[in-house]
Amino acid sequence: QLAYSIAWEFDFPLHVFHTRMNSAGLDLFYRYDALLHFHDASAKSGDLDFHKYIQYNALGEAILFTRPPEEWGDRVEKTASWTPTRSVVLIDEIDKAPRDFPNDILFETDQLAFEVKEKGWQFQVDRSRLPIVIFTSN
Repeated sequence: QLAYSIAWEFDFPLHVFHTRMNSAGLDLFYRYDALLHFHDASAKSGDLDFHKYIQYNALGEAILFTRPPEEWGDRVEKTASWTPTRSVVLIDEIDKAPRDFPNDILFETDQLAFEVKEKGWQFQVDRSRLPIVIFTSN
């Protein structure tokens, strides 16, 4: 409840990541739907806008929200709109993840930067709006 309380008290957005048995460090930032992208490409169905195949997850969204959407250029959807802010990130039940998960995310949570490897897009947090990251474990 701490994450929810902080988000409510300071009026920060709350981004929740529910850890699973197969979670990897990269999952904190984004998920790329390669299967849907392949399907659309092979069916040649309409516009193959890459934004359709990517979903930013909790820590990725928190990093994005530290800067205005215009600063990200074509790396976010043109319709994206928000005011730069700090966020609260809840990484829930970290003990469910594989044994190496906590060590794998040390660098990511320290640097608060990531790359969408499929496009080579780089994202870096605005250090004046660092997110508050809270981990839970049972």
